[in-house]
Amino acid sequence: MPNEITPADLVVLAGDEVSELFRWPVSLLDQILEVEGLAGKRVIWIDEWRRRDAELRAVGPKRFPRQQAEAARQAALEVWLDSFTCGEEADGRMRRLAGRLGAALHGPPDALALRERLRRIDGHLVEERDRRLRAESEEHRDLVAQWLAAPGPLDDVTGLPWELLACYRWLPDPVLGQVPASINAARERALAEAPEDTLRLARQFRPDAAASLAAAIGDLDETALATFPRRLVETAERGTQQAMLADEVLALWQAPATRRFLLRETARGWPGHVQEPGATTP
Repeated sequence: MPNEITPADLVVLAGDEVSELFRWPVSLLDQILEVEGLAGKRVIWIDEWRRRDAELRAVGPKRFPRQQAEAARQAALEVWLDSFTCGEEADGRMRRLAGRLGAALHGPPDALALRERLRRIDGHLVEERDRRLRAESEEHRDLVAQWLAAPGPLDDVTGLPWELLACYRWLPDPVLGQVPASINAARERALAEAPEDTLRLARQFRPDAAASLAAAIGDLDETALATFPRRLVETAERGTQQAMLADEVLALWQAPATRRFLLRETARGWPGHVQEPGATTP
């Protein structure tokens, strides 16, 4: 195919039956776009997007005609935008083609590309007057800013990094040693102890964090799981039968099987890599 992309070329490339675009299998490009979509919806964080994207690209072509692919992408975008702005029914096939070719040409953004994306969004927001489009751009800007500022994904309730919250998966207890924390107990402790710069960033992304956490906790007793064994050990008098029972309860509490059970019981709301039994046992 010559470097200049003709309308007839675009029709062929955008067809439903096409299986390859400039040496890239269409099925692979669609998988790459699917992973990008998960990142855009906050289902996965940018580090996971980069990892999955790299795995997919590893089975793609080592070389392909980039100039032709870029020319086809620009041409498809122009056709789609022309149909969109002229009040006609937007050509979904051209948008799909542009997306697939964009996936072939560009992987997940690095820090430099994220900063450039923020600059473009800010420039767009200055001019945008449509309320819906402005809200979409502001939401995307918030996500890009989080990708830049945070080392990993953020908790939707507090705005704190999950990397920080994971440090509170187990909380110290003066009687039992370590107590597995429910997600809300960990959130409460992390908000109380996080460094000020981390809290400032969290408030920027989730200004209503305290109210959201209070609503999430409600009347739930976050320490109920440990209340009985703690009181039994605390009230036992040395040398009595109750003390022997308390020693057995404490040994049972600290047993690996019990710890795996406790992690499962408090797993709700935690990310998979933190809630797995034994994953963060101290």
